[in-house]
Amino acid sequence: MILWNHLILLVILTISLNGFSQTIKSGKSSIHLNTINIVKISDNLPPSISFISPILEEEETLTVKENELSIIGKVTDNSGINTLFINANPISLADDNLFATKINLEEGYNSISIIAIDNLGNFDETKYVVHYKPEIIFKSVGKGGMY
Repeated sequence: MILWNHLILLVILTISLNGFSQTIKSGKSSIHLNTINIVKISDNLPPSISFISPILEEEETLTVKENELSIIGKVTDNSGINTLFINANPISLADDNLFATKINLEEGYNSISIIAIDNLGNFDETKYVVHYKPEIIFKSVGKGGMY
């Protein structure tokens, strides 16, 4: 029983010495130990956000004539996606990490913030500006007040 307690201690010690192999002998018995190299993968890369429609560029302003903007995009990361927010609202993702949402726009310049958080806590935030400039239609009045 005492040998078993020491053996567990030795195995733990051996695992911490990556790549070490040893044979323990006690009287007529011997035990050969091979350690296991434990590799922890460190991921500090943020998720990737891409757009299908409209094509949004971070340094450019998109000008639209409608007061509602439909956004379709995809978010990817090797560890998986935990959460996606657009203007602080959580957005549901499809199985293939596609997302679609509509944003109501005020006349003038509108900021859109998109934050994606992966399963390891890494995140990416992208900000866009959309200029809603409604189209003004002038109709001329013909003779007799008719259009």
